[in-house]
Amino acid sequence: MLTYQHRQQISDFVVFVLYWVALGIASSIGLGTGFHTFILYLGPHVAKVVLAANECNAVPELLPNRWKFHYFGPCPADPTPGVHIGLWTIFKAVFLEAFCWGAGTAIGELPPYFVSRAASIAGQKTDDVDEILADPTNSMSDEDTDQ
Repeated sequence: MLTYQHRQQISDFVVFVLYWVALGIASSIGLGTGFHTFILYLGPHVAKVVLAANECNAVPELLPNRWKFHYFGPCPADPTPGVHIGLWTIFKAVFLEAFCWGAGTAIGELPPYFVSRAASIAGQKTDDVDEILADPTNSMSDEDTDQ
């Protein structure tokens, strides 16, 4: 039987994964502004982890936990001088966030793919393609699209 603590951890994990996947989906559709969520969310998160790891000579604890991260725990009281944090250590610290974000971007690319595939199977050109081809400033000609 799952205790309240276990249910809470599972709930926190599911919210964590859905948050990063949703940001990935939002990134693939561009949020309507051209700003991608990597620049707004994932990049700064990775930078915070890298900076904290370099300062502490270890990846500090994510508090209150990894799934509900708000701040880093204190650095170890006796950091080993001259120790360099490796790429693998940083990679392990941010892999799950980056993977979920990347999966979200892939999921966000599926609807346009299926729409264009369905139009291609039906043998039709979409209205957007017709508008582009009708534009006199467009460098594409009918010869380029008939292939």
